[in-house]
Amino acid sequence: MAVTADTTTNESEAETVIEGTSREITQDLMVEYTDTLGFRNPIHYSGDFAGKSEYGGPIASGPFALALVDDLLLRHFPRSWLTSGALSVAYLAPVRPGATITGRVEVTGLAKSAPGSRVQLAVSCVTGEGTVVMAGTASVDVL
Repeated sequence: MAVTADTTTNESEAETVIEGTSREITQDLMVEYTDTLGFRNPIHYSGDFAGKSEYGGPIASGPFALALVDDLLLRHFPRSWLTSGALSVAYLAPVRPGATITGRVEVTGLAKSAPGSRVQLAVSCVTGEGTVVMAGTASVDVL
């Protein structure tokens, strides 16, 4: 069982694992993000403050990883993700400046529901070194 990018359930054309584009997380990007939000948590930009924390230095805000997974889901389930998508994640490890992270979505199940089917997915975000920094589940209706 699998789901194609156009949200059909044809086994011969289907992908069961979808890897997204990778993104390098820079310190400048982290500062720009906190400035844009207007929520300046020093754990994300202050070397002095973050250096004294349990993380030992600045870490990226969780939405950096979440956005990579959300982008994958939106590209592969365009309308359905916006109207019926559900997502639950846990942050497992910090993302440090200079790390490259990649979103990943894997089809884990397909259940019949009215009027079509509901796809169950495992989602994650990993560093270039293979550290899983975020993991969880998602589901979305497909016709």
